[in-house]
Amino acid sequence: MAALRTRLELTEGLVSSPESADVFGSDVTAALRRFQLRMGLTADGVAGPVTRTALNVPVDARITTIEMNLERWRWAPRRLGSRYILVNIPAYLLELHDSGATVPFRAIVGRRDWPTPITDAWMDGITFGPEWNVPRAIAVQEVVPLEAAHPDYLRDGGFRVLRVATGARVDPDSVDWRAVDTAMFPYRLVQRSGPENPLGLIRFDVRDPFNVAVHDTPQRALFDDRVRIFSHGCVRLDRAAVLAAHLLPEWSLDDVQSAMQGPPGHTIALSRRVRVLLTYQTAWVESDGGVAFRDDVYGWDDELSHALLRLAELPAATTLSGDLR
Repeated sequence: MAALRTRLELTEGLVSSPESADVFGSDVTAALRRFQLRMGLTADGVAGPVTRTALNVPVDARITTIEMNLERWRWAPRRLGSRYILVNIPAYLLELHDSGATVPFRAIVGRRDWPTPITDAWMDGITFGPEWNVPRAIAVQEVVPLEAAHPDYLRDGGFRVLRVATGARVDPDSVDWRAVDTAMFPYRLVQRSGPENPLGLIRFDVRDPFNVAVHDTPQRALFDDRVRIFSHGCVRLDRAAVLAAHLLPEWSLDDVQSAMQGPPGHTIALSRRVRVLLTYQTAWVESDGGVAFRDDVYGWDDELSHALLRLAELPAATTLSGDLR
Protein backbone atom coordinates (compact mmCIF):
# COMPACT_ATOMS: atom_id res chain seq x y z
CA MET A 1 0.00 0.00 0.00
CA ALA A 2 2.83 2.42 0.76
CA ALA A 3 4.32 1.90 -2.70
CA LEU A 4 0.93 2.19 -4.41
CA ARG A 5 0.03 5.36 -2.53
CA THR A 6 3.40 6.92 -3.32
CA ARG A 7 2.99 6.12 -7.01
CA LEU A 8 -0.51 7.61 -7.13
CA GLU A 9 0.57 10.66 -5.12
CA LEU A 10 3.25 11.41 -7.72
CA THR A 11 1.09 10.95 -10.82
CA GLU A 12 -2.60 11.19 -9.89
CA GLY A 13 -2.70 13.81 -7.13
CA LEU A 14 -3.57 11.39 -4.36
CA VAL A 15 -3.26 13.00 -0.89
CA SER A 16 -2.39 10.60 1.93
CA SER A 17 -2.08 10.97 5.67
CA PRO A 18 -0.28 8.85 8.29
CA GLU A 19 -3.62 7.31 9.23
CA SER A 20 -4.33 6.20 5.63
CA ALA A 21 -0.84 5.00 4.72
CA ASP A 22 -1.81 1.32 4.66
CA VAL A 23 -5.50 1.69 3.75
CA PHE A 24 -6.96 0.92 0.31
CA GLY A 25 -9.73 3.47 0.64
CA SER A 26 -12.07 5.22 -1.75
CA ASP A 27 -9.38 7.85 -2.40
CA VAL A 28 -7.02 5.15 -3.72
CA THR A 29 -9.80 3.65 -5.83
CA ALA A 30 -10.54 7.03 -7.44
CA ALA A 31 -6.86 7.76 -8.11
CA LEU A 32 -6.34 4.29 -9.53
CA ARG A 33 -9.28 4.78 -11.88
CA ARG A 34 -7.75 8.04 -13.11
CA PHE A 35 -4.50 6.22 -13.78
CA GLN A 36 -6.29 3.38 -15.58
CA LEU A 37 -8.17 5.80 -17.81
CA ARG A 38 -4.92 7.51 -18.82
CA MET A 39 -3.42 4.11 -19.66
CA GLY A 40 -6.43 2.89 -21.65
CA LEU A 41 -7.15 0.15 -19.11
CA THR A 42 -10.45 -0.98 -17.64
CA ALA A 43 -11.17 1.69 -15.03
CA ASP A 44 -12.34 -0.61 -12.26
CA GLY A 45 -10.15 0.78 -9.46
CA VAL A 46 -8.59 -2.65 -8.93
CA ALA A 47 -4.82 -3.09 -8.91
CA GLY A 48 -4.89 -6.29 -10.95
CA PRO A 49 -1.96 -7.77 -12.92
CA VAL A 50 -2.34 -5.55 -16.02
CA THR A 51 -2.66 -2.41 -13.92
CA ARG A 52 0.31 -3.36 -11.75
CA THR A 53 2.41 -3.89 -14.88
CA ALA A 54 1.54 -0.36 -16.03
CA LEU A 55 2.25 1.07 -12.56
CA ASN A 56 5.70 -0.53 -12.59
CA VAL A 57 6.87 1.00 -15.88
CA PRO A 58 9.97 3.08 -14.99
CA VAL A 59 9.92 6.84 -15.43
CA ASP A 60 12.84 6.63 -17.89
CA ALA A 61 10.78 4.32 -20.09
CA ARG A 62 7.85 6.75 -20.06
CA ILE A 63 10.19 9.59 -21.01
CA THR A 64 11.52 7.56 -23.94
CA THR A 65 7.95 6.87 -25.05
CA ILE A 66 7.21 10.61 -25.05
CA GLU A 67 10.38 11.29 -27.04
CA MET A 68 9.49 8.70 -29.67
CA ASN A 69 6.03 10.20 -30.08
CA LEU A 70 7.48 13.69 -30.41
CA GLU A 71 9.74 12.35 -33.16
CA ARG A 72 6.81 10.79 -35.03
CA TRP A 73 4.82 14.02 -34.76
CA ARG A 74 7.68 15.70 -36.64
CA TRP A 75 6.73 13.52 -39.61
CA ALA A 76 3.06 14.58 -39.56
CA PRO A 77 1.60 17.45 -41.61
CA ARG A 78 1.38 20.72 -39.69
CA ARG A 79 -1.98 21.87 -41.05
CA LEU A 80 -4.90 19.48 -41.24
CA GLY A 81 -7.73 21.94 -41.88
CA SER A 82 -10.97 22.42 -39.96
CA ARG A 83 -12.26 18.92 -40.74
CA TYR A 84 -10.13 15.78 -40.68
CA ILE A 85 -10.01 12.22 -39.40
CA LEU A 86 -7.32 11.05 -37.00
CA VAL A 87 -6.76 7.33 -36.42
CA ASN A 88 -4.59 6.45 -33.42
CA ILE A 89 -3.54 2.86 -34.02
CA PRO A 90 -2.41 1.76 -30.51
CA ALA A 91 -5.42 3.51 -28.94
CA TYR A 92 -7.82 1.63 -31.29
CA LEU A 93 -9.53 4.94 -31.88
CA LEU A 94 -10.79 6.97 -34.84
CA GLU A 95 -11.70 10.60 -34.24
CA LEU A 96 -13.59 12.94 -36.56
CA HIS A 97 -12.44 16.52 -35.93
CA ASP A 98 -14.87 19.04 -37.37
CA SER A 99 -14.68 22.78 -36.65
CA GLY A 100 -13.32 22.23 -33.14
CA ALA A 101 -15.69 19.40 -32.21
CA THR A 102 -14.43 15.83 -31.84
CA VAL A 103 -16.50 12.67 -32.37
CA PRO A 104 -14.76 9.44 -31.23
CA PHE A 105 -15.30 5.96 -32.65
CA ARG A 106 -13.91 2.65 -31.44
CA ALA A 107 -11.70 1.01 -34.06
CA ILE A 108 -10.13 -2.35 -34.81
CA VAL A 109 -6.65 -2.22 -36.36
CA GLY A 110 -4.16 -4.62 -37.91
CA ARG A 111 -2.71 -7.69 -36.28
CA ARG A 112 0.97 -7.68 -35.36
CA ASP A 113 1.71 -9.68 -38.52
CA TRP A 114 -0.50 -7.34 -40.61
CA PRO A 115 0.15 -3.92 -38.99
CA THR A 116 -1.85 -0.85 -39.92
CA PRO A 117 0.66 1.61 -41.43
CA ILE A 118 1.36 5.20 -40.48
CA THR A 119 0.17 7.18 -43.47
CA ASP A 120 -1.49 10.36 -44.71
CA ALA A 121 -4.43 9.92 -47.07
CA TRP A 122 -7.65 11.44 -48.38
CA MET A 123 -11.23 10.17 -48.23
CA ASP A 124 -13.38 11.20 -51.16
CA GLY A 125 -16.44 8.95 -51.07
CA ILE A 126 -18.59 6.39 -49.27
CA THR A 127 -19.71 3.08 -50.79
CA PHE A 128 -22.80 1.32 -49.47
CA GLY A 129 -22.94 -2.47 -49.78
CA PRO A 130 -19.35 -2.84 -51.03
CA GLU A 131 -17.90 -5.97 -52.56
CA TRP A 132 -14.59 -7.21 -51.20
CA ASN A 133 -11.75 -7.51 -53.67
CA VAL A 134 -9.60 -9.91 -51.69
CA PRO A 135 -5.95 -8.75 -51.61
CA ARG A 136 -3.65 -11.27 -53.24
CA ALA A 137 -1.70 -11.97 -50.04
CA ILE A 138 -4.88 -12.76 -48.09
CA ALA A 139 -6.21 -14.87 -50.96
CA VAL A 140 -3.03 -16.95 -51.14
CA GLN A 141 -2.31 -17.25 -47.43
CA GLU A 142 -5.81 -17.68 -46.03
CA VAL A 143 -8.64 -18.14 -48.53
CA VAL A 144 -7.01 -20.73 -50.82
CA PRO A 145 -6.07 -23.04 -47.90
CA LEU A 146 -9.64 -22.79 -46.61
CA GLU A 147 -11.05 -23.79 -50.00
CA ALA A 148 -8.53 -26.62 -50.28
CA ALA A 149 -9.53 -27.94 -46.87
CA HIS A 150 -13.24 -27.24 -47.18
CA PRO A 151 -14.52 -27.52 -50.78
CA ASP A 152 -17.39 -25.13 -51.49
CA TYR A 153 -15.95 -22.53 -49.10
CA LEU A 154 -15.73 -20.06 -51.98
CA ARG A 155 -19.18 -20.89 -53.33
CA ASP A 156 -20.87 -20.78 -49.93
CA GLY A 157 -19.10 -17.52 -49.07
CA GLY A 158 -20.32 -15.78 -52.21
CA PHE A 159 -16.92 -15.46 -53.88
CA ARG A 160 -16.39 -14.98 -57.62
CA VAL A 161 -13.19 -16.33 -59.12
CA LEU A 162 -11.82 -14.26 -62.01
CA ARG A 163 -8.74 -14.72 -64.17
CA VAL A 164 -6.30 -11.88 -63.61
CA ALA A 165 -5.19 -11.87 -67.25
CA THR A 166 -8.62 -11.72 -68.89
CA GLY A 167 -11.19 -11.00 -66.19
CA ALA A 168 -13.08 -14.14 -67.26
CA ARG A 169 -15.09 -15.88 -64.57
CA VAL A 170 -13.87 -19.32 -63.46
CA ASP A 171 -15.89 -22.12 -61.90
CA PRO A 172 -14.17 -22.72 -58.53
CA ASP A 173 -14.91 -26.45 -58.85
CA SER A 174 -12.72 -26.57 -61.96
CA VAL A 175 -9.59 -25.55 -60.01
CA ASP A 176 -7.44 -27.93 -57.97
CA TRP A 177 -6.91 -25.53 -55.06
CA ARG A 178 -4.45 -27.88 -53.36
CA ALA A 179 -2.09 -27.57 -56.33
CA VAL A 180 -2.73 -23.99 -57.44
CA ASP A 181 0.38 -21.91 -58.15
CA THR A 182 0.44 -19.43 -55.26
CA ALA A 183 3.68 -17.82 -56.42
CA MET A 184 2.09 -16.76 -59.71
CA PHE A 185 -1.51 -16.77 -58.47
CA PRO A 186 -3.58 -16.35 -61.63
CA TYR A 187 -6.93 -15.56 -60.00
CA ARG A 188 -8.69 -12.64 -58.41
CA LEU A 189 -11.27 -13.33 -55.70
CA VAL A 190 -14.25 -11.04 -55.15
CA GLN A 191 -16.79 -11.58 -52.37
CA ARG A 192 -20.33 -10.36 -52.91
CA SER A 193 -21.75 -7.58 -50.75
CA GLY A 194 -23.98 -8.33 -47.80
CA PRO A 195 -24.12 -8.37 -44.01
CA GLU A 196 -21.49 -11.15 -43.81
CA ASN A 197 -19.02 -9.38 -46.07
CA PRO A 198 -15.85 -8.46 -44.08
CA LEU A 199 -16.30 -4.82 -45.16
CA GLY A 200 -19.75 -4.75 -43.61
CA LEU A 201 -22.29 -2.45 -45.24
CA ILE A 202 -20.17 0.73 -45.54
CA ARG A 203 -16.71 1.35 -46.96
CA PHE A 204 -15.14 4.78 -46.64
CA ASP A 205 -13.15 5.30 -49.82
CA VAL A 206 -9.64 6.30 -48.72
CA ARG A 207 -6.88 6.87 -51.29
CA ASP A 208 -3.49 5.95 -49.87
CA PRO A 209 -0.39 4.06 -51.10
CA PHE A 210 -0.99 1.10 -48.76
CA ASN A 211 -4.60 0.43 -49.82
CA VAL A 212 -5.82 0.75 -46.23
CA ALA A 213 -9.61 0.65 -46.04
CA VAL A 214 -11.78 2.21 -43.35
CA HIS A 215 -14.98 0.21 -43.16
CA ASP A 216 -17.87 -1.28 -41.24
CA THR A 217 -17.67 -4.86 -39.95
CA PRO A 218 -20.10 -7.68 -39.11
CA GLN A 219 -17.91 -8.75 -36.16
CA ARG A 220 -19.46 -6.42 -33.61
CA ALA A 221 -18.43 -8.39 -30.52
CA LEU A 222 -14.73 -7.65 -31.13
CA PHE A 223 -15.25 -4.03 -30.12
CA ASP A 224 -15.74 -5.17 -26.54
CA ASP A 225 -12.08 -6.28 -26.34
CA ARG A 226 -9.58 -3.80 -24.90
CA VAL A 227 -6.76 -4.81 -27.28
CA ARG A 228 -8.33 -4.70 -30.74
CA ILE A 229 -5.67 -5.96 -33.19
CA PHE A 230 -7.70 -8.28 -35.41
CA SER A 231 -7.63 -6.95 -38.98
CA HIS A 232 -5.31 -7.37 -41.97
CA GLY A 233 -4.19 -3.76 -41.66
CA CYS A 234 -7.47 -2.03 -42.45
CA VAL A 235 -9.43 0.01 -39.91
CA ARG A 236 -12.74 -1.54 -38.90
CA LEU A 237 -15.09 0.99 -37.42
CA ASP A 238 -17.79 0.92 -34.78
CA ARG A 239 -20.87 3.06 -35.56
CA ALA A 240 -19.92 3.41 -39.22
CA ALA A 241 -23.38 4.77 -40.03
CA VAL A 242 -22.87 7.64 -37.59
CA LEU A 243 -19.59 8.64 -39.22
CA ALA A 244 -21.21 8.48 -42.67
CA ALA A 245 -24.03 10.78 -41.49
CA HIS A 246 -21.44 13.29 -40.22
CA LEU A 247 -19.59 13.24 -43.54
CA LEU A 248 -22.77 13.58 -45.61
CA PRO A 249 -24.32 16.69 -44.03
CA GLU A 250 -27.37 16.56 -46.30
CA TRP A 251 -28.12 13.03 -45.09
CA SER A 252 -29.79 11.99 -41.85
CA LEU A 253 -28.83 8.86 -39.95
CA ASP A 254 -32.05 7.27 -41.24
CA ASP A 255 -30.97 8.08 -44.81
CA VAL A 256 -27.64 6.35 -44.22
CA GLN A 257 -29.24 3.29 -42.69
CA SER A 258 -31.66 3.05 -45.62
CA ALA A 259 -28.75 3.22 -48.07
CA MET A 260 -27.02 0.42 -46.15
CA GLN A 261 -30.01 -1.80 -46.90
CA GLY A 262 -30.43 -0.57 -50.46
CA PRO A 263 -28.85 -1.66 -53.75
CA PRO A 264 -25.23 -2.77 -53.24
CA GLY A 265 -22.23 -0.98 -54.66
CA HIS A 266 -23.76 2.51 -54.50
CA THR A 267 -21.05 5.17 -54.07
CA ILE A 268 -21.67 8.72 -52.88
CA ALA A 269 -18.94 11.29 -53.52
CA LEU A 270 -18.17 13.61 -50.62
CA SER A 271 -18.86 17.25 -51.38
CA ARG A 272 -15.52 18.02 -49.71
CA ARG A 273 -12.84 15.37 -49.37
CA VAL A 274 -11.52 14.68 -45.87
CA ARG A 275 -7.93 14.23 -44.81
CA VAL A 276 -7.24 10.96 -42.98
CA LEU A 277 -4.14 10.76 -40.81
CA LEU A 278 -3.19 7.32 -39.50
CA THR A 279 -0.88 7.80 -36.53
CA TYR A 280 0.93 5.68 -33.96
CA GLN A 281 0.55 7.58 -30.70
CA THR A 282 1.58 5.68 -27.60
CA ALA A 283 1.67 8.96 -25.65
CA TRP A 284 -0.23 12.21 -26.00
CA VAL A 285 -1.57 15.10 -23.93
CA GLU A 286 -5.29 15.04 -23.22
CA SER A 287 -7.58 18.05 -23.02
CA ASP A 288 -7.21 18.23 -19.22
CA GLY A 289 -3.41 18.40 -19.49
CA GLY A 290 -2.81 14.82 -18.36
CA VAL A 291 -0.51 12.55 -20.36
CA ALA A 292 -2.08 9.36 -21.72
CA PHE A 293 -0.08 6.26 -22.62
CA ARG A 294 -0.83 3.13 -24.61
CA ASP A 295 1.01 -0.15 -25.15
CA ASP A 296 3.58 -0.27 -27.95
CA VAL A 297 1.61 -3.05 -29.65
CA TYR A 298 3.79 -3.24 -32.78
CA GLY A 299 7.12 -2.56 -31.04
CA TRP A 300 7.61 0.56 -33.15
CA ASP A 301 8.70 2.71 -30.19
CA ASP A 302 11.52 0.27 -29.56
CA GLU A 303 12.48 0.15 -33.25
CA LEU A 304 12.55 3.93 -33.53
CA SER A 305 14.52 4.31 -30.31
CA HIS A 306 17.16 1.84 -31.51
CA ALA A 307 17.33 3.53 -34.92
CA LEU A 308 17.88 6.95 -33.35
CA LEU A 309 20.57 5.57 -31.07
CA ARG A 310 22.39 4.08 -34.07
CA LEU A 311 22.05 7.38 -35.89
CA ALA A 312 23.59 9.23 -32.93
CA GLU A 313 26.59 6.89 -33.06
CA LEU A 314 27.39 7.73 -36.71
CA PRO A 315 30.30 10.06 -37.44
CA ALA A 316 29.32 13.70 -37.80
CA ALA A 317 28.36 14.59 -41.36
CA THR A 318 30.93 16.50 -43.40
CA THR A 319 30.10 20.21 -43.39
CA LEU A 320 29.35 21.55 -46.84
CA SER A 321 30.94 24.86 -47.73
CA GLY A 322 29.52 27.42 -50.05
CA ASP A 323 26.23 29.23 -50.40
CA LEU A 324 23.49 26.64 -51.02
CA ARG A 325 20.69 28.74 -52.45
